Amino acid sequence: MTQTELTYIFFSHEKKNSINDQRKTGGRSSFFIASQIVALLAFSGVIKFFGNMSVYGSPKTVLQVYPVFCDVLFDLLNGPEPAKKQVAVETIALIGSSAEGKLLLHEQGS
Repeated sequence: MTQTELTYIFFSHEKKNSINDQRKTGGRSSFFIASQIVALLAFSGVIKFFGNMSVYGSPKTVLQVYPVFCDVLFDLLNGPEPAKKQVAVETIALIGSSAEGKLLLHEQGS
């Protein structure tokens, strides 16, 4: 799988709607629907993984190598789903646990 495909699977905001549309129309196979559900369940794990990577590595490296991650993280904070907001807050807390992380988050917020 390419990086673009992985980014789509884990960082797409259209997954929930597409799964609901598929259930209504029955246009997709059950395997496809099941794989989308697994991707939704793995989403919080992927976000937490990047947060932990920034703690054990360098926040600057993670946020520079994966700039989409930071955008998705702040989008989750503004989203309607409380579970995803909680994951975003926990991940931001992990990133902000170091002085370097706090500075980078401040730069991203402005």
